[in-house]
Amino acid sequence: MGFARKILLSGVIAGFFLSSSVVTTVNAAPKIEKLVIYQDAPVFLQNDKIVQIGELGSVLYFEGKLRDLSGKEIGRVSGHITVTDVSPYSAKNKSRYRELVFQLPGGQIIALGAANYDKKMITRFEDGNAPETIAIVGGTGKYRSAKGEVVTTKPGFGIYRHAITLDR
Repeated sequence: MGFARKILLSGVIAGFFLSSSVVTTVNAAPKIEKLVIYQDAPVFLQNDKIVQIGELGSVLYFEGKLRDLSGKEIGRVSGHITVTDVSPYSAKNKSRYRELVFQLPGGQIIALGAANYDKKMITRFEDGNAPETIAIVGGTGKYRSAKGEVVTTKPGFGIYRHAITLDR
């Protein structure tokens, strides 16, 4: 094989390896899906075997019906709230860890995060509270690999409003 052929062949081989090792990806803009869900006043169960309500480490379990904007029942939310605020300096609010599971048609959405609750009452936000935001960390079924956030407010009358933003 002549020198020119060797150069040409090595160039073709090098070009093949270089072109096959470079992968170009195109990131499409994420699909954003928004859901607004209303929650009936929840049913609470206090785990008082460990500590008193509102004390560090106390856990409150709850469940409530979920409704769409028309008032039709579409699922349930269940979860728990754990008192995590160790600061003696909190004047009005205490930090609580929230874990929510939204059981909806087609799957579940799981959300976690911290929120500020009235120091005296572990069981509720104040009516008209500032929005509390927690992260969506996963899901099942049609919500598999879900990510995004849940913004919760309590407009009043025991009702909670969850604005769910899913990044797909």
